[in-house]
Amino acid sequence: MIVTTSRPQDLKTSGHLIAFEGLDQSGKQTQAERLLAAFRSAGRTAEFLTFPEYTTPLGTEIGQALQGEREYQPDTLQLLYIANRFEFRPRILQWLEAGTMVVCDRYLASSIAYGEAQGVDAAWLTEIQRFLPQPSLTMLLDIPPDASLNRKRVARDKFERDLPLLGRVRESYLRQAAASELWVRIEGGQDKDAVSQAVISAVRSRLGCYRGHIRIRQEHSMSWPSRMCILNAVQGLVVMVATLGLSSQAFAQVCRPVSERTGEVGCWIMVDDGLGQLPRAPMFWHLDSYPTRAAAEAVKGPRGTVVESLGKFWLFTIDIAGWRPSGGARVAEIGPLPVRTGLEYSAQYMEAIFTPGMTAPAHRHSGSEAWYTVTGETCLETPDGAMVGRAGGSHVIVPAGPPMHLTATGSETRRALVLILHDSSQPATTPASDWTPKGLCKPPVQ
Repeated sequence: MIVTTSRPQDLKTSGHLIAFEGLDQSGKQTQAERLLAAFRSAGRTAEFLTFPEYTTPLGTEIGQALQGEREYQPDTLQLLYIANRFEFRPRILQWLEAGTMVVCDRYLASSIAYGEAQGVDAAWLTEIQRFLPQPSLTMLLDIPPDASLNRKRVARDKFERDLPLLGRVRESYLRQAAASELWVRIEGGQDKDAVSQAVISAVRSRLGCYRGHIRIRQEHSMSWPSRMCILNAVQGLVVMVATLGLSSQAFAQVCRPVSERTGEVGCWIMVDDGLGQLPRAPMFWHLDSYPTRAAAEAVKGPRGTVVESLGKFWLFTIDIAGWRPSGGARVAEIGPLPVRTGLEYSAQYMEAIFTPGMTAPAHRHSGSEAWYTVTGETCLETPDGAMVGRAGGSHVIVPAGPPMHLTATGSETRRALVLILHDSSQPATTPASDWTPKGLCKPPVQ
């Protein structure tokens, strides 16, 4: 079920959900409380929620994570936030159907903004929240990260202390606001009264356009019992994480297909080509660039793959040392790559773009992994220790099997081409939920 609006009716018989979004210290709570008081002074029934709601078990877990007492990967932390909202879903629906004005300090867009800023897929975050009541109006109180810092210099949680992260969060908020007519951006640097006037004006003008009686509409694509099964499963998984203190490795999705790409940052699977059995000689990954895709395709061999990535056309080839294609510019030869005789192999090629401090959940591969780093640096921890791959330095090669945890270190965005030369009968990547890294790879100090 989703919340929708029907034909225009008197606002006095319509419930609406109004969400306030923005960076910490942007004035969300102040303005939300002022709007709540304005509704009540006008004779409207109004209720107020602030998320996360720390009084529930999930809220307590979120609070511990924000203070550094729990460690979760970004995707799992956002699942906790979303499940926290689902705890209040029945109450919100009841209020809306009764014609109540519901005012929220943070709501759906916070997970999208903070998750996207940490490399979590925005489309995925949107999809798993579409079963929650949707806002009639979202107010973005926009301030720059340094203003957030200046307004509160002590007792800041780990997100509030990370100015580069807050910059990416703001970019996501602005993108969301620009993409929807149900958002209003308000300059949060004004004095409180000016902001309040802008909020009241937006509510009057925008809700005049969306004066529909809030109702519940069944989607034909999936029955409500089926949806509840999905929602209960997601919530059950998150409750298990919160109860047992498991890391987000259980939810690891190290890389996603390039067809699901919604932004630059992340790890994107470009192609997974079957190669068959490999020669007994040591195998190397050969990287050559060409001016056009057609030029690369014209000289591609039986174990070659042509991709477009990082502004170039590449011919990637798995072959013996010293192999060379016709034409093109030789960029690198990486190897030898550990392989086993008698196995059918596939070459999975990826583009990885991580901002400093970003991590990939613990995982393992069914074949050798190798990196060609174009910019930045990355630290990889395994049970045997840590290794660092950086632009212009030694190439990282990891054999099949051991668990690993990756962190983008240094001060520059990591841009890399990645190969997993894996057993064709096995997934290239699986979560490593049976191993916990020691934290040998330290993110950069901001």
